[in-house]
This record gives sequence, C-alpha cells and structure tokens, in this order.
Amino acid sequence: MAVHYDLTVIAIVGINPAHRHRQKNGIMLVDFAQQVEHEKGLSAEESIYQACVLRFRPILMTTMAALLGGVPMMLGTGVGSELRQPLGYAIVGVSLCRRF
Repeated sequence: MAVHYDLTVIAIVGINPAHRHRQKNGIMLVDFAQQVEHEKGLSAEESIYQACVLRFRPILMTTMAALLGGVPMMLGTGVGSELRQPLGYAIVGVSLCRRF
C-alpha cells in the first residue's frame, strides 16, 4: 500500500524466504545463548546478551545482503520490470521491517 503496488503472488514469493530468514536468526540466537549458558555457566540474561553481541554482525550482514539484493529489482525498469518490482519491494520491505 505504501508504494502503490498490489500484493501479488510474486511479492508473496519474496516475503516467504525473508520471513523464514528472520525466524532462522532468532533460532540461532537462542541456540547460541543456550550453548553459552551451559558452557560458561552464565545466567539466561547474560547468555542472551553475549549471543546478541557475538551474532549481531553476521545477522546484520545477511540482512543487508538481502536488502541490497532486492534494490535492483525494485528500481529496475524495462521489459518485465512490472513483474519484478513487487518482488523487490517485498524483499526490501520485509528486510527493513524486521530490523526496526
């Protein structure tokens, strides 16, 4: 609605992998926190803090790769761009929304 595009099947194809990527990042944080908690004997709060500090860079890098990968599709013009633009907007939108 914000960019005046309908939610097409192609856009949903872009939303699904981006959403699954967000879920994977959350699972990895919890798994890493549990591992640190058992190995170092930290409390739950300390272990999740350590997981967030150590996993922030890889999560941010994969998020930026997905976001920047969708920009050419979003801004592209030419033959077939009407099919790719909703996909680009969906990828960039989901990438931005899951961080803020």
